[in-house]
Amino acid sequence: QNRGILVQDGDANLIVGNRIVNHIECGINFTLSAASNSVVGNTILSNRARGVYINGPLVRRNRIAGNTISGSLFQTTGLRVETGVANTLTNNLIYAHQMSGIVITNAKSNLIIGNSIRSNITEGVMITSNGADGNRIVSNAIDGKNSQGRGIFVRDGDQNVITNNRIYNHTLYGVYMTATAASNVVVGNTISSNASSGVRLDGVDVDANR
Repeated sequence: QNRGILVQDGDANLIVGNRIVNHIECGINFTLSAASNSVVGNTILSNRARGVYINGPLVRRNRIAGNTISGSLFQTTGLRVETGVANTLTNNLIYAHQMSGIVITNAKSNLIIGNSIRSNITEGVMITSNGADGNRIVSNAIDGKNSQGRGIFVRDGDQNVITNNRIYNHTLYGVYMTATAASNVVVGNTISSNASSGVRLDGVDVDANR
């Protein structure tokens, strides 16, 4: 079975209190023009590619809140937002993925707030691709225990705000910006006990960040 739950075009649906385990692609997938749906209080485990996958430029204003999303041995990414707009990811426990806890790629104006993100292998949160702009990462606890390389990795995204997070115990950097990441703001965070640097800006086109 490829997906646990697939929502195409549907609006204002509530997905609550389910256990979604061992699917080939993802636990939950929102696509086409799915909008204003809520995913609350689910346990999403060991789905091969992603726990929750939001993809499509018309997929907007969905709320992913209070879920436990764990990679166990297989799941590579906890939450992936690809071209989606104005979605909210809040108060989730996201841990033990083979790659990233959360990935925002070519997606705008999404809010990542109040999550506990820990023990993901490559990074806690990744913002990547041109067009990954205007996202906010606010008041999350991002713990690099067990080989997480970077707390927050911004590659190419612009005008993203990283504020009031606790970012600690990473084997490389707390916050890392590279490629063409520009005009991003990192303010009011507690960044500690990262093995290499707290914040690193790397690349000739990494401009006007604050």
